[in-house]
Amino acid sequence: GNGHQAGAGDLTGFSAVFRGNFVVTQAGNYTINVTSQDGFIFGAANGASRVSGINVNAPAATIFSQYPVMAANNGPSTNAPAPIVVAFPSPGSYPYEFDYKSGTGGPLTFTVTTTQGSSTTGLRPLDSLTLTSSTATPIAGQPASFTFKATDETGAPIPGLPVTVNVAGINPQTFNVTTNASGLATVTYVEATPITDFLQASALVNGLQLFSAQITVTWAKPATSPNAPQITVNGPSSLQLPLTGTYTATVTDPIAPAGGAITVNWTQTGGPSAVQIAFPQQLSTVVTFPIAGIYTLQITATDSQGPSTLTVGPINVTAPNTQTLAQGWLNGLPNPQLVTG
Repeated sequence: GNGHQAGAGDLTGFSAVFRGNFVVTQAGNYTINVTSQDGFIFGAANGASRVSGINVNAPAATIFSQYPVMAANNGPSTNAPAPIVVAFPSPGSYPYEFDYKSGTGGPLTFTVTTTQGSSTTGLRPLDSLTLTSSTATPIAGQPASFTFKATDETGAPIPGLPVTVNVAGINPQTFNVTTNASGLATVTYVEATPITDFLQASALVNGLQLFSAQITVTWAKPATSPNAPQITVNGPSSLQLPLTGTYTATVTDPIAPAGGAITVNWTQTGGPSAVQIAFPQQLSTVVTFPIAGIYTLQITATDSQGPSTLTVGPINVTAPNTQTLAQGWLNGLPNPQLVTG
């Protein structure tokens, strides 16, 4: 929810750790199938032992939990399958750790399955937090709901779990909810204008911080009545800082005077930073842009026939000029002296 993405930008190279438990019901040798791009180190504890498999640049123990290393491909890789055979001496729970490293900026891949005999299954996460349902097409001005589900490593729901849902975007918000008996927590909120939000849920389970995947929520423009107010706007589509932008709207009632009194409201719907709108409920407003970038505004006019909106933009705001003056002859005297008297 903070704008960073694994494998891109300042996270082109990054590290991650994955931990959980193998629950073994029958002793024996199991094949752990790993595909990874790039490197990994795999360790397990409680008496598990390495039998065979890739073991390139393997340390003695995993980085975080110091588990004995079962296998490693500690360097760049091409996502080739790496079967690793591990012996589990008795039924029970065996904690594991995968340390993952990506540094090439290429595709990100990391998958793990287990095989015994002819049966291959994927690994369940230790705990998980996922979005299970949402309002299909949120409409600006109308409430929309988003439901997250918390489950443990067996897939059972986690009830009574405090969950924080962060909304990032033009209008950042934070909601605190608690899962019910089915492990579900629902957030309902409204955006007044058709903007884009980014939602992500988080929770703390037994000291483990869980995060859901970040989802993009695009709020649609509400349907406009043909009898709603009609809007035109005059104002600059480009300017250079530190100039402000003055925008003046003309609003007419197509069925005057049946529509009655008309109210207006200016809002921001896009841009790299929040602008200041001096007179948000007047026909003419002055907008201060904090930094260079591409911005969009919106004006909404409402009467008894309903609202209508008009997007203003894109508005291209450029950085202020910075000029370096060349050295003049006064700055170029070979032996400057202070003269008094």
